[in-house]
Amino acid sequence: MPDTNPSTNTIHVTLNRKRLLELNFEHLQTDQMQRLSEWMAFSANGVISLSWTWQKSSHGFALSDEPIDCNAMLVDDDGMDLGPTATAEHLRTLIAGLGWERNLSQAPTTPGRHQTSSPGILDRRSI
Repeated sequence: MPDTNPSTNTIHVTLNRKRLLELNFEHLQTDQMQRLSEWMAFSANGVISLSWTWQKSSHGFALSDEPIDCNAMLVDDDGMDLGPTATAEHLRTLIAGLGWERNLSQAPTTPGRHQTSSPGILDRRSI
């Protein structure tokens, strides 16, 4: 079951790193002007929303140093919260394997967002 943090009204979906890496993330939208990409996946515990900003680099595109937004709370095998630093590291590893850079050429270059047929994303916390 998702946990709701009453102070922020954010829905946190709790899962371990292995389950996170097994999820099938789908590209939801990319905004070229804000350099923002959003993805989502369905888990047994709820919808996982994942977004990050990116920048152009000498090798193409790279994840920015800005925090990653995600409503997942990663836990160890005993169910203990891994904390924001370890969670952010695991999310960066996940994002690196998504092939998200391919979607940048499909996103509009004018203000606005490219919307897929996916349902809307949930509120999320910054990791």
